[in-house]
Amino acid sequence: MSNLMNAIRLDMFSVKSDIKPKSLIIYVIMAGIGYVTMGSPGIIMSILMLAGSLTTFTFSAGKNGLDTLYATLHISRKTTVLARYLFALFIYIIATVAYFLIRPLSKLIS
Repeated sequence: MSNLMNAIRLDMFSVKSDIKPKSLIIYVIMAGIGYVTMGSPGIIMSILMLAGSLTTFTFSAGKNGLDTLYATLHISRKTTVLARYLFALFIYIIATVAYFLIRPLSKLIS
């Protein structure tokens, strides 16, 4: 279990290092444009696009040489794959919670 948590933590750090402030600003602008043009569904689409890009970073981590790091930490391939899928699920759960928190606020504004 501790290897699984360590692998999830490594995935989180790898995604955190790939996120740039410019890309977050672009997602906020897209959410604003989506809200103005489509209302609440525009925010949903931008949140899901952000979640999708974060999970893409996770699965492309092997191409960045991180598989070698996982191998030196004695984390099995099975644990690494499970950790990546659990991290992706975690990202989508956070996106869903964010939507349900933002949706009532958007209804108050409009």
